[in-house]
Amino acid sequence: MITNKGDIGNVLITCLNVIPILLAEHPTGSFGFAGARTYDKASKTIEPLESNQRYKTYTYIAQRKIGTLTFEHFEYPEISGYMLINKLCSLGITEQEREIREMLGNTYNELPMP
Repeated sequence: MITNKGDIGNVLITCLNVIPILLAEHPTGSFGFAGARTYDKASKTIEPLESNQRYKTYTYIAQRKIGTLTFEHFEYPEISGYMLINKLCSLGITEQEREIREMLGNTYNELPMP
């Protein structure tokens, strides 16, 4: 939720700081996010789904704060989505990414999955 305080970076960093805690309990865990679109009350318009401003911010921070030692990074600009697939997954990175993408597509029918 945007609080209009300009702290979106801090909110994301807090979320990223939870990853090591979750990995301690779930060492093969993978993560993902989608940047929500902004609604402009003045013009009554909604930001496009593709490469929205939150996605750009989240992607920038994730690429700089999360390395490639543990995770393979996947970008989905057409839906403003991003996944971190754990390299320890038992299925292999490509198959794990495909399964998670399929699961998300089945769960969130309104998202045009790539």
